[in-house]
Amino acid sequence: MEQYDGLIVRSKKLGCDHCAKFDSINMKGIHMSMEWGSCSIVASGKEKTIQQASLRKKMTEHFSSKAHYICVKQLRDRADDAITKCMDKLNQKHIDSTCKVVNTVYSLAKRSRPFSDVEDEIELQMDFILVKLL
Repeated sequence: MEQYDGLIVRSKKLGCDHCAKFDSINMKGIHMSMEWGSCSIVASGKEKTIQQASLRKKMTEHFSSKAHYICVKQLRDRADDAITKCMDKLNQKHIDSTCKVVNTVYSLAKRSRPFSDVEDEIELQMDFILVKLL
């Protein structure tokens, strides 16, 4: 089924879940079929074998089309962007906390204070953060 990734069936009609998420593609020479997006592809012919062949041909043409490929690629890029943004936020939190510790140690060194005062300074910072949150 990976060959037809995004295939959906509604009311005995076929459609593409990936292409439904896009109204159009802003690329010259590429046409996106609205029928696939609106799930309105039906079989042609009266006999079952002819209808099956018709649907297989339509599915093959759509899922190998450049428009479908672009839709899938843009959806993957969106997902990658979301993951990247989330990781950046997590990394930023760690960077911020590391900066605070480095600044605290630097402050102690600049004032010629013993390193044993680090715990008290960090505890003071944590108390300040808690007060800010309340």
